[in-house]
Amino acid sequence: MIRSERIPSAEPTLLKPLRRPPVEVGALARRPLDHLTNLPATGGVYLALDDANRVWYVGIADSLRTRLQVHDRLSDFEASGAKSIGWKPEENRAVRQVIEKELIEFFHPPLNKQHNFNSLPEVDLGLTPDEEVERFLRLRIRLKLIEMELELLKPNIVTRCEQEYSQKIVHRLGTIRRQSYKRWQFSAEVE
Repeated sequence: MIRSERIPSAEPTLLKPLRRPPVEVGALARRPLDHLTNLPATGGVYLALDDANRVWYVGIADSLRTRLQVHDRLSDFEASGAKSIGWKPEENRAVRQVIEKELIEFFHPPLNKQHNFNSLPEVDLGLTPDEEVERFLRLRIRLKLIEMELELLKPNIVTRCEQEYSQKIVHRLGTIRRQSYKRWQFSAEVE
């Protein structure tokens, strides 16, 4: 007898929308702190970032290359854990100043002395600390449930791709392609 287990669906929760950053940090061009010589000579807004994309400092420059090659806070960036500089090019000085102000208000970077709200970077998402923790945990639970459901669906989707759709399924929501991965046999020394 075959027994199927039903995976509970993620409970629908009414989460209030998060505030969005003025600039998508993950999409910024960036260079490691120890390779700042080949930055563009254009004006822009720059951010000192760590590996977790936390913003430690926000600044503006008429020339990113010139400003960051002689920046007096580079040692502070390194000491705080910042590993790279991300930047958004912007030639208009007034626009740069507006973007800088919005970024400082959103990220509260601790190395911007006049705006030192915290000793560690925090982002103003419009949630209380308790709401942030609860939302994080709820989303992790949802993600795990989604991953479990995907694993249950995967064998049938592969079968559909092979039998009914000649290696790919085109659907109004997207395309699924079946891919084969070669398996390598390694020697005991390599393993």
